[in-house]
Amino acid sequence: MTITRRMHPTMKRSLFTFGIIVACIVIATAFYIFYGHSSVTAGAPPADFPGYTATAVQIDGNTIHAAIADTPALQELGLGDRDGLPVGEGMLFVFNVDKEYAFWMKDMHFSIDMVWISASKNIVYMAQDVSPATYPEDFVPTSPARYVLELPAGYAQVHGFKVGDVAIF
Repeated sequence: MTITRRMHPTMKRSLFTFGIIVACIVIATAFYIFYGHSSVTAGAPPADFPGYTATAVQIDGNTIHAAIADTPALQELGLGDRDGLPVGEGMLFVFNVDKEYAFWMKDMHFSIDMVWISASKNIVYMAQDVSPATYPEDFVPTSPARYVLELPAGYAQVHGFKVGDVAIF
């Protein structure tokens, strides 16, 4: 004789609810790992930046290989005294607090785009095709930022970057 036990309807609902909760936790964890983590992941630097660490920054489907300037010494040096910046490469300035960081073109020999990015990784301000001739003028965003991405001049316009776009890194 075989005894068959049927699951009580309340038990079925409880198991279903438990499964939904577990699935939501797994999805939320995956989203955090891939998109919400606030630290910059270091990797190999672009070829022109020996001694730096680097990260890939994605904006609007475009990937920029960026050297990371995360110390006062690296930030002060920035892209100064370089002859250029290859397309697809940049420098990502990483700060510890949100602030309206001013940038200038001291010791620069070529024009660049500057993109200020918030802690939530949205573009909050841009200064495009900024010439070395603008020194000592400061470029200051209208909103606080945590990161500043410097790119070859014209890159932001050619690739359609706009305030509000999301940066992934």
